[in-house]
Amino acid sequence: MTTYNIYISNKSTTAETYSLFVELLDISTGQGPTKSAYTNVYAVFSIIADTFACRGYAVLSDNLMVCGGDNTPMRLDGTAPDVANMVVIDGGPGFVKSTGGARAGTFNIEVQPYFANKYPGVCCGCGETIAQGDATESSVQANQYTKGVKVVACWQAKPNTTYIVEPVVKFYIATGAYQDGETVNLTEIGAKKLIDFTNQGDKTCASFDQLTDDSYTDVQYSYFPPFLDDHE
Repeated sequence: MTTYNIYISNKSTTAETYSLFVELLDISTGQGPTKSAYTNVYAVFSIIADTFACRGYAVLSDNLMVCGGDNTPMRLDGTAPDVANMVVIDGGPGFVKSTGGARAGTFNIEVQPYFANKYPGVCCGCGETIAQGDATESSVQANQYTKGVKVVACWQAKPNTTYIVEPVVKFYIATGAYQDGETVNLTEIGAKKLIDFTNQGDKTCASFDQLTDDSYTDVQYSYFPPFLDDHE
């Protein structure tokens, strides 16, 4: 389990509200990439890189908050459990027992056949653990739901389809009045700053400034938070 931390120094002339987004995942069905995925606002700056398959039940639309009423942990090292089996029954979508079979670095969501006309808004996606957060007791599913998991990307779940999901450790910071968990189109949110931990090894801290002209400085990566000068 890896925890990533992002530090922003606001040197602009106004108070800013920052939102954190996860880079849109590499999602495919074996027949080319899935392009109709949405990014969810992931609004905490301490990120714990545990990965979960998530599901929701609502029609995707602008500003939709996708529910994460069910999730199941996934491994990314090529060993089980790394295939989430998703079913849609009278109670809506959910996960049954997870299995193995995905390639290393990915996990699969296998959506079983269901009547799409009866359930037109079923969606699935990827979730990650947040550093702080909770779930109401009524939403905790026995032996299934893990508290503190937030949906970071979602898409409509087509019947009888296997989705191959490859999580990344890239994040975007943007300013704006976004709500926690809100579904957005990452290409339409305006100016944003990329934080990419992909080739940073054990460096898990990133820091940068927002300047008076609202531009951003380059991201500095480090092993320790930038205010711990004695470690640098």
